[in-house]
Amino acid sequence: MKKGVEAMVIKNNFFKALSLIVMLITVCAMVLTGCDKEEDIKSDVADEEGEYTIYYTSKELNGIYSYVYESDETDTNELIHELIGELEKGNYEGTREPVIPKELSDPAYSINFKGIVTVDFGAAYANMQGMDEILVRACIVKTLCQVNDINGVEFYVGGSPLVINDGVVVTDMDEADGNVSEEGQESHARIIGVMNQYDFVSSVSGESTVSEDGSHVMQSDILTLYYANESGNGLESAYLRVEYDNSISVEQLVVSQLIDGPVTDKCYRAVNENTVINKISTKEKVCFVDLSSDFLNVPDGVNLEVSVYSVVDSLLELPAVTKVKILIDGEVYTQFADDGLMDRNYLVLNE
Repeated sequence: MKKGVEAMVIKNNFFKALSLIVMLITVCAMVLTGCDKEEDIKSDVADEEGEYTIYYTSKELNGIYSYVYESDETDTNELIHELIGELEKGNYEGTREPVIPKELSDPAYSINFKGIVTVDFGAAYANMQGMDEILVRACIVKTLCQVNDINGVEFYVGGSPLVINDGVVVTDMDEADGNVSEEGQESHARIIGVMNQYDFVSSVSGESTVSEDGSHVMQSDILTLYYANESGNGLESAYLRVEYDNSISVEQLVVSQLIDGPVTDKCYRAVNENTVINKISTKEKVCFVDLSSDFLNVPDGVNLEVSVYSVVDSLLELPAVTKVKILIDGEVYTQFADDGLMDRNYLVLNE
């Protein structure tokens, strides 16, 4: 663990139907700019027009790394074909394994009018299981979603949507344990559905890692969170480095962190600690946050507006979110916006 990083346990009450999830999360009160990596494995991120970040796994399948690929292709369909071809390549040093192995090469794909790429790898995809499958899926989705006009990727296996049952790819629904749930709110078979790059959040250095027990992919990120100031009439920002697994979304993590309260003495609690996240999702860059009525019982000395915009402004720091709509036990909250859609409130931000 890096110097200045302290461990803490975050309790996440995400859905009433789910059991309490307890995870180890590393929090740092200042931005850290890099991670140690093996000398022969580097992570580079594209930042110029015509450049694309190709994500891949190491030979040991112990993380996600990247390199920059240049292309002058402007046709979306042809560019997707080109990037898939790049994902099928490894390197001669053996440090970069092909993301799409030979038995899955040249998959059928199509792009619909919504900008969703459907990729069918055939029945052989079922041979990929557990962390192997998750890492490959993350690399493919994160790579393809960089293309303009592409809004998501959906996997098919032998003509049917990808279904995962306790880490195993399901090809025969009659053999699936339990009912399929598109929301994945049961620990049984579930349709994975459309994915985008934000379903696999990368670290600042472009690296993800596998947990020590190999059960899940650990993600790392820097969050900008807004808590109450000392007077309770404005917001103070805090920058936190966090590590978390891919069983939750970064939106859920943000709101959960606000409920847990600040870890720095310059900020104060803005959200009632008894607040429960009923449901949270992001669609077309609008984050829908359904909270329990406890949220309206603001902490002593804190303005209601500060409490509300603690959530709104923190979520708006995420690249995938441009608007926030808060619901209270399923009912749209309209105190500060007639249609419930809220933007950043600069009046309560402390400069």
